[in-house]
Amino acid sequence: MKFIVSSTGLFSHLQAISRVINSKNSLPILDCFLMELTDGTLSLTASDSETTLSTSLEVNESDGDGRFAVSSKTILEALKEIPEQPLTFLVNTENLEITVQYQNGKYSLMGQNADEYPQAPALGANAVHVTMGAPVMLAGINRSLFATADDELRPVMNGIYFDITTEDITFVASDGHKLVRNKTFVAHGDEKAAFILPKKPATLLKNLLPKEQGDVQIDFDDRNATFTLENYSMICRLIEGRYPNYNSVIPQDNPHKATIDRMMLISALRRVSVFSSQASSLIKLRLSENQIQISAQDIDFSTSAEETLTCQYTGSPMSIGFKSTFLIDILNNISAQEILFELADPSRAGVIVPVEQEEKEEAAQPPKEVGFISVSVGKGMTEIFKELGVDYLIEGGQTMNPSTEDMLNAIAKVNAKTIYIFPNNKNIVLAANQARDLTEDKEIVVVPTKTIPQGITAMISYVPEKNSAENTEAMLQAIEHVKTGQITYAVRDTRIDDKEIHEGDMMGIGDHGILAVGKDRMEVAKETVAQMVDDESEVISIYYGADTEEAEAEELATALEEAYPDCDVELNAGGQPIYYYVISVE
Repeated sequence: MKFIVSSTGLFSHLQAISRVINSKNSLPILDCFLMELTDGTLSLTASDSETTLSTSLEVNESDGDGRFAVSSKTILEALKEIPEQPLTFLVNTENLEITVQYQNGKYSLMGQNADEYPQAPALGANAVHVTMGAPVMLAGINRSLFATADDELRPVMNGIYFDITTEDITFVASDGHKLVRNKTFVAHGDEKAAFILPKKPATLLKNLLPKEQGDVQIDFDDRNATFTLENYSMICRLIEGRYPNYNSVIPQDNPHKATIDRMMLISALRRVSVFSSQASSLIKLRLSENQIQISAQDIDFSTSAEETLTCQYTGSPMSIGFKSTFLIDILNNISAQEILFELADPSRAGVIVPVEQEEKEEAAQPPKEVGFISVSVGKGMTEIFKELGVDYLIEGGQTMNPSTEDMLNAIAKVNAKTIYIFPNNKNIVLAANQARDLTEDKEIVVVPTKTIPQGITAMISYVPEKNSAENTEAMLQAIEHVKTGQITYAVRDTRIDDKEIHEGDMMGIGDHGILAVGKDRMEVAKETVAQMVDDESEVISIYYGADTEEAEAEELATALEEAYPDCDVELNAGGQPIYYYVISVE
């Protein structure tokens, strides 16, 4: 048997299905891929005995049909190092000797008997059929998978419950501490039915669905389910058992309702939770008129923290405690800008819902060509990025750097084939690069912006008509011409760059060190700009912070216009904490 196939095409398909293979298998044959050539189509299968994932691709040329199994680890490691080129497979069907010929060499390896590979189970006559759009299923799995349990005593909690009616489909997941109910009216069944999808096949679907555009055909009986996608097919064992009545545990008639910005709340929870007890991660929320106070303490280490945020709340004052990790998990998996807290009393569970229900709009849209993710800090900065077309903003700053997981969550929520990420901080570039390396279903371009002004300039430099390589080059060239100065205060006495600094002094921090030090922040701001402006400077942009009055910022802008008449001076409300001014010169 002989066939010729694309190296990258084969590798990408094998890599996608390889996730189903366990590190240790009960049967040695399950360490292999099953390959079957029929009429010029190469079918590829991987299995762990409970979940079987299959795909296929057309070969360039073939001579004869046949089937064989080959070690997954060996073939993946070998193909990973081969650039795009045709591969010729020569398979001796009698002794299963396999020769793989490529441009500069060849591989020789032994296959295994395909008849030993376990067959996937067939569905019973009572199988139920449901059709669902790939984006709808992806959204449901993304929003609920994090809440599944790892509980050997209650296996029904270890998966996502699909509750199907003639009007809607509901995705439910719970670990006994947190519960997610995500209902979609875009898809429905022809009859009332339900099944529990285990965590592993749900994770496999989460990785495959972003590449799919069409509908997902779901067929299931009491024990197994088949998911047929445009390019893949998966058969998995379902979790058997009765799922708890999830609606009965969701509190109803919650009189206390607070509306708050989701990203602002996540940022505050991360800051305050640092000071909570490591054993309990407990944080306390105290609601009063139009504000919410978040506090935490660790009695063992005598540490505590509290922070107050504005919100929309007009009920009577009340306090309630939550585990901070659970709350952050839930908020990270909601895409709405604002969330609604519904509370009854401190002894009952709280309900969190997005203010804007976006599912119908999301489900109807195929992925766009290009999307943008940016790290931002301050309401004004965030609004600027939104106006420039950034799809998803991650709250960041000097006191809280987003993690790789935060980046991956953002990537999952941007429905685009190519995504540009602007870290806007040298300490966040590594997390962005790691997220890029872990993402396989989208092209991720990390533009290594080290300041927010650089991020704004990079975003402005994007030209839709150019490809990703051309745009990346243009962005990199543009940010090289951006100098940034940040005006803040010293928290202690120190000496930096041969400058004596005392606690409370104003400092102008540039890209490569301290530019100015003094008692008056207006004078320090002027001196900082003077250190950055040169004969080629054309634009001075001022972003004033949350602790700076607009009148003072306008006075600074006027002074800079008079001092540098050849430069355009732009004034923006940045709203950033810590820094009174962020000033860029281009």
